[in-house]
Amino acid sequence: MSEDQSGDDVLDTTVSRCIDNLRRWFGDGWGQRDFDLIDELFAPEFQAEGGGAARLDRLGYKAYCESIIKMTPDLSTHVVELIPAGDIVVSRVRTSGTHSGEVQGHRPTGRTFDTIVTDVWKFDDDGRIINRVNAEMDAEYLTKIFGKTPRFKP
Repeated sequence: MSEDQSGDDVLDTTVSRCIDNLRRWFGDGWGQRDFDLIDELFAPEFQAEGGGAARLDRLGYKAYCESIIKMTPDLSTHVVELIPAGDIVVSRVRTSGTHSGEVQGHRPTGRTFDTIVTDVWKFDDDGRIINRVNAEMDAEYLTKIFGKTPRFKP
């Protein structure tokens, strides 16, 4: 840290980098279907937990994201809120689409959905994502859309 840089400035820079990377993930990753960004924005030791998946590493999470797009090719995400707390950011993202594709035995229902997904993201010192925990995804709501609670099997 330089003489003219306070600890708060370093923290603000780190938090900004984490938020920028998360916005990029939602905008380019989900928005543009650029799941190769996982290799850049997610740390090698990345783990995802909860939601439609158990525990996934980077490769498993990439396959999970691709399967979501196969099930809902018109998927749309909009960041509602990002709440930073040091190396953790809580995201609230409006997610909508139509279940129109089949993946892993989940036949298309044609039903539309519009829901808020809440995740907790943890970052390393370089601003790369090391953990994502799905904090809120309504299983009953998913069952109404897909006819059963979907489980991703890598």
